[in-house]
Amino acid sequence: MGCDMSFISNYKLDEHVKRVHPNARPFMCPNCHNTYKRAINLKIHENKCKSRPNRHRATPEEELDLKRCVLDDQKTYRCDWPHCQQVLANRYRFMGHIRAHRGDYRFPCNECDKKYTLKDLLMRHKKLCHNTSPDNLLECRHPDCQFTTRLQSKLEMHYNEKHMSERLFKCRINGCKLSFKLKEDLIKHKAKKHVKYVVNGN
Repeated sequence: MGCDMSFISNYKLDEHVKRVHPNARPFMCPNCHNTYKRAINLKIHENKCKSRPNRHRATPEEELDLKRCVLDDQKTYRCDWPHCQQVLANRYRFMGHIRAHRGDYRFPCNECDKKYTLKDLLMRHKKLCHNTSPDNLLECRHPDCQFTTRLQSKLEMHYNEKHMSERLFKCRINGCKLSFKLKEDLIKHKAKKHVKYVVNGN
């Protein structure tokens, strides 16, 4: 991210990332190197990783691919198949990518004819395409927004792209025209710039 800020807790880091680096994913799983925007999402993922120890197990052939294609940071991988050169963010995604090159779609959907290289992709497909219950829909909480999805990642992406640039919290004290993305920033602004009005209850 190129940011030198440090924090005493994951909560403070979470808040900083949401406000200053909305697209950053600083929380990394030590097992598969998947990255997340929030510490709580990493914690949920790590619990799943521990309960599925074989999830990231590679075949001997895949282990050779991993050793050959890992980059200097020991986290990302560059595919060396002819005319590809794609860089993958972690070991797990790289394994799925190489399986696609080899035609190894080992996870078939039992409800349609789709097949996937990774179990996570199969589960995502089932959630999106075969789980039609309205109870599973996630709704955007932004005022007047009707967006819904079944994936938390899609909801976060939608919010960051559509609403993070909006400044809904406006200061109306003494003709001030500043506006803010977060209510807490408006409160801090009032306390700093309009302290006499805040003290008087405005």
